[in-house]
Amino acid sequence: MEFFQAGLPIFLGGLLQGCTGFGFSLLAVPLLLLSFPGAVVTPLLVLLSLAMNFAVWCDCRCRFSGRTLAGLLLGGVAGLLPGMWALAVLPVRGFRFAAGLIVAASALALLSGFRRPLTPRGGCLFSVGLASGFLNGSLSMSGPPVILFLANQDVGKNLFRSTLASYFLSLNVVTAALFLLRGMIDASLLRLGLAGLPALLAGTGLGILLARQVPEGVFRRLSLALLVLMGLSLTVTALRS
Repeated sequence: MEFFQAGLPIFLGGLLQGCTGFGFSLLAVPLLLLSFPGAVVTPLLVLLSLAMNFAVWCDCRCRFSGRTLAGLLLGGVAGLLPGMWALAVLPVRGFRFAAGLIVAASALALLSGFRRPLTPRGGCLFSVGLASGFLNGSLSMSGPPVILFLANQDVGKNLFRSTLASYFLSLNVVTAALFLLRGMIDASLLRLGLAGLPALLAGTGLGILLARQVPEGVFRRLSLALLVLMGLSLTVTALRS
């Protein structure tokens, strides 16, 4: 029964992330929460993301920059604890609403043609990673700062997807280890993850095939439109909470 409840959301989320390099949670989480509690969905996503991002990384692993990844990861790890602290002391509703507006507005600006290319040096990459880690620690949403940075730099779709897959995969390894230490991953969760693995691999594989056919311009607009939706979903969630 659990397989049928989780299979479709996992397939659709994998399809989207396989194609764009992100967006799994945008589709999968609302549907999974209809059948499973948040305490199950969050660690389940981490486990599934390990397999999904590894598949995307294998498809385009030769195209990412190790220097860029290192800078982002250093900032991402550094931002985790401040983000967790912010979650404990700031009003969650207001913080989520503000973050959603900033993400949506930034993506809309880039979608309209605004660009301000940055020099991808250590300080810049660390700052982007720091913002990503902060959001990951506070809202479990690490993607937007990195996605906005890559979109602002006008990188091609292959470099875009490979950088995101490498970054997310590395963060997922750290997060999964922390969840294990905290006892959030048990035998029943592993069984559910294994049950959803065929749907995940099928969706991710199809998404990877689609990504190879999507023109660069369409890919860029699709990615930014998804980011707008991600920001708006945060604001709506804040208003309804």
